[in-house]
Amino acid sequence: MTERGGQVEPQASAAPVRPALPPLRGATVMGFSNRADREFQLDVRVGKATNVVRYAVRTNGTVDFEFVDARGNVRRESHVLGARKGGGNGDACGRRRRGGRGAGTQGKEGRP
Repeated sequence: MTERGGQVEPQASAAPVRPALPPLRGATVMGFSNRADREFQLDVRVGKATNVVRYAVRTNGTVDFEFVDARGNVRRESHVLGARKGGGNGDACGRRRRGGRGAGTQGKEGRP
């Protein structure tokens, strides 16, 4: 790493596997665990409710998500690594981002 123009070079970057969701205001991460090889669990509390996100990174490039809400309702999604293309001013679903250039920094508190 070096410093150039008062910034660290190279800059960190990310290639999200799925579109960001709205922020979970007031959420607290209660736990994160490695359940098995390439399988993880994130426990998040919002108010008095604890929600769980489980995800597995498969060797074929698929990432399987399982979202479990406080009532035990389960929603599943699968996404392919590298399927989302960056650039433009919209997300993977074609929705326009707020803020124009640099808007990619929004959503860091994304909903699991």
